[in-house]
This record gives sequence, C-alpha cells and structure tokens, in this order.
Amino acid sequence: MATLAAERVTLAYLDAPVVHEVSLAVHSGELVGLVGPNGSGKSTLVRALSRVLPPLAGTVTLDGADLYRADSRAVARRVAVVSQEPAAGFGYQVLELALMGRTPHLGRFGLERRRDLEVASRALEATGALQLAERRLVDVSGGERQRVMIARALAQEPELLVLDEPTAHLDLNHQLEIMSLLCTLRDGGLGILAVLHDLNLAAQYCDRMVLLHEGRLLAEGKPAQVITPEHVRRAYGMQVLVKESARGRPYLTVPLPAAAESGGGLRVHLLCGAGTGEGLMRALVARGYRVSAGVLNVEDSDQVAAEALGLERVEEAPFCAIGEEAHARNLELACRAEAIVLTAVPFGQGNLRNLEAALAAARGGLPVWVMAGPPLTQRDFTGGQAQELQGQLLAQGAREVSSEAELAELLEALACGRGG
Repeated sequence: MATLAAERVTLAYLDAPVVHEVSLAVHSGELVGLVGPNGSGKSTLVRALSRVLPPLAGTVTLDGADLYRADSRAVARRVAVVSQEPAAGFGYQVLELALMGRTPHLGRFGLERRRDLEVASRALEATGALQLAERRLVDVSGGERQRVMIARALAQEPELLVLDEPTAHLDLNHQLEIMSLLCTLRDGGLGILAVLHDLNLAAQYCDRMVLLHEGRLLAEGKPAQVITPEHVRRAYGMQVLVKESARGRPYLTVPLPAAAESGGGLRVHLLCGAGTGEGLMRALVARGYRVSAGVLNVEDSDQVAAEALGLERVEEAPFCAIGEEAHARNLELACRAEAIVLTAVPFGQGNLRNLEAALAAARGGLPVWVMAGPPLTQRDFTGGQAQELQGQLLAQGAREVSSEAELAELLEALACGRGG
C-alpha cells in the first residue's frame, strides 16, 4: 500500500506562513476530499504534496521517505498530479497530451515505444476519452478536457493521484461524471486526494474529508465527522442544517426561512426541477401568489431560486431519489395548495414521485396544469413510467398549458372564482 503524507507541515510564500502544522495522509484505495473556504491553504498544500513548494517546517513523505530527497522521475512514476491551471499545449491532439504522461518512463532519448502508446490509449479509455484521441485539446469541452488531463496523469501509471479542483467550472452533470470516474479509479486501488469546493459533492463521494480553515486543520475524518453545523459555522461563517441522505451520507442546507407571504394571494404549488421552474416561480411571486415548491434536490438550480425567494419548499439530499419523508411532505404542500403546476422537467427514477404527487392532487380534485415543453418522450428516462403516469394524470382532468400567459389567465380566473 502506498501512502503520501504531510506531517506537521508549515508552508510559506516569501517567508510568510500560510499553512500551519497541518498533517494529512492519503493511502492506496481511498478517495480523500480536501475542503475549506477560499484562502484556507488547500492549493498551497497540494503544491507541497506535488514537490513544488518545500515545507518551511515538517516533512512530506512517500511511504515514509522524504519526498523532496527522492529522485523526481521515481516519484513521478508513483504520484501523478492534475493541477487547476490550464494545461499548456492546447494545440496538441488528445493522444499526444496523454502520451506526455509517459515522460517519467521514457528512455534516455525520450522516444515513445509501442507500450507507451498502449498505456496512453488505455488511460484515455479508462477516462472515457479514447474517442477524442485525434481531436485537439482546444476543441473539446471543459468536462472532456478534465478527463483528458486525468488520462495524462493515469498514463504515468501512478499509485497515488492528487487533483486540485477537478470539478471547477464544470456543470453539475460533468461534476458527477468526474466524481464517478474518481470512485472507479479508487475502486481499482488508486489512492486519490482531491481539492473540492462543494461540501455536499465531497460528502457524497469521498471516503474521508480534510477541512482547512485559515491555514490550519479544523477537522478530519469520515464525512459525517467533518460535515457538522459547528465545523461549517467556524470555517465558513454561516449557519446550516446537516441532514442524512438515504445513502447515509451527510448533506447541508441553509435553514428554511419563513414562507413568503405575497399579499394573501392564491396558493400555487410547483412541481419542478432542473431549472424548469425558476422563471415561473419568480413570475408567480411577482403577481402576488403564495408559491411553494417540491421536491427539489439541494443545489438544483430551482432549489437555489426557491431558497433565494424564501419559498416554502420540500428538499431532498443532493443526487438522491425522493424519499418517503420528502414525498409525504410534498403531498402535504400539494393538498394545502389551490392549484398545482407541473413544469416540463426531465424525469428519472429519482424524481418520478413528483409525478405521483401531481396525480394524487388531481385525484383529490385539485386543478393540475401541465406546462408545455419538449415532448415527454425526450424527457422520460424511466423506461416509459413517466409517460404512463402523465397519461393517467391527463385522464384525471389535468390540463396542458401552452404558455405562462395562458397559465396566468387560468390562475386569475381561479382567484376570481373563489372571490380572491
């Protein structure tokens, strides 16, 4: 088993310490998340573990031996680094970039052999980037580029991998792809240390977490030991709630504010997600309706918008399917509403229960309006279950609405009908 460790290291720039007596270790077969606010010393610590910034005090070791006294080529065969700075050579082809990872293994004259090409190709295949081999790096997307840079590191055939913000500037889908890839590599025996900004993302995927604050170690251990209200308050200066997902992983959210009271208007419950409800909830609030929303995964763009607007809402842990408690709460909010609006959200097994909530509301006699959007056949990732449920929903009297303007007319007529 390989181990890369920092032992009570103090790190400085121009003799000004920025990291103070921090210790951490990463072993083969584990994924460790290094987290903390901006300026807490995460990238500085990575520089030390990468043989770029020698410690002012303390030691960095590889299997107990001083990393800075070891042969650099020997270290590069065992420890690979993916930095957050853009890679040089955007004009190179992807395969050429991957081959650069073979440098520590090349002979005296630096010429690639057949085996080097095979290893680089396997690294691209392992990261799902082999189909990009002949394209230039400048011509691939951000998520694809990150996969290529990880492939270049894997081409070193390392035992340990250090990544500085591998999910930075990526959208949610690409973040999940990268984290799933890291888990696969971890399961293959690689030891991985990754600097991550998103605490919820780190908590869902990492085996251990290390939390820095002002250059010092604040907490270290399993995600549940690190993600606590007190630790987050001390490190980030904010009050949070910490809950447990169905997978037993902690996740944090901000305390739910009091529900927005928008002039005593009609109660409207939105079933949305993936950004399909953000504009609608803002428009409804502006018109004086009392809006609630659910079920929304924490950090979904609609959840962020609902939180910013102070809406009453039902939340589920990030990246998790709707559980029993959230589903029951969603049904409760739907029953309290006077109208239900279902947006053109994509459906997977994780959020299929939102359709079930709409169907229960329709069966209870509540008006349910289904907003127009891309055909459900293009948004149904449940093997047809979503289409079947929506068919039942329409059979119960739910009405398809072509535009927000038409929805506004329907809501106005409903408000007038009740004397609102």
